[in-house]
Amino acid sequence: HDELLDVLEKESVIAEKDARDIQMNQYIKELDEAGIVFAHTLFDDMFFEDADIEKLKHLPGLKELIEQFRTSFKGISEDFVRVAMEKYGNKKADTQSFNSTVQIVRSKA
Repeated sequence: HDELLDVLEKESVIAEKDARDIQMNQYIKELDEAGIVFAHTLFDDMFFEDADIEKLKHLPGLKELIEQFRTSFKGISEDFVRVAMEKYGNKKADTQSFNSTVQIVRSKA
């Protein structure tokens, strides 16, 4: 009985992870289409690829400062993405409207 519950729990965890992965991939695809995928990866690119940051994290208080910066940066990044996606949505709607108008004009010609 416990083994069955363990298997069901593991399957549930895997299904949740797969759903999150699908959502994340869709989100990144949307950011890429809008040309702003960098906003999602910028923090990691700045800090985790820097070999010296690991050495500096051992300084007193620096780890906390990095986490504070991460939190602030994430908020600003989310605001940027929200505004950029709104503008991208407007641009997409304008493009669709333009294309529809061109089709109408061409069909009348």
